[in-house]
Amino acid sequence: MTKETLQNNLDKIKECDFIRCLEDGEDAILYFVGDNEPCEEHDHEEEEDDDCCCGMNGHLFKIVFHGVTGFSCRGEEADSYTYKIADVRKDSLHLVLEGMSFESASSLLDISFSFRDYHVEDLGKIESPEA
Repeated sequence: MTKETLQNNLDKIKECDFIRCLEDGEDAILYFVGDNEPCEEHDHEEEEDDDCCCGMNGHLFKIVFHGVTGFSCRGEEADSYTYKIADVRKDSLHLVLEGMSFESASSLLDISFSFRDYHVEDLGKIESPEA
């Protein structure tokens, strides 16, 4: 997934892992991770216990939606999500995500709003699990 792919086709959001949603005045900011692929087999003769690259090959994307109206974000934040509904149109977005948490029962997160336009920022390759 590239920044240009998301910029030109918001429907590709469904192929990314949802991370977080924030409201900032007339903007809504959503974070996603794209390009999560299985790690390749490496010959780690000297570093047999080093799994530094496994699961770390995604890119963190920030999508800023401008001119947001009707913003609604109901539910609980979670550690990871699966999509129940991903309705992305040229001027509106509605996501219903099932959130899984390590410390509590699963919950739903329902996000919806209309927007005027948006831009995508590629925040780079994820280098550590703390991202």
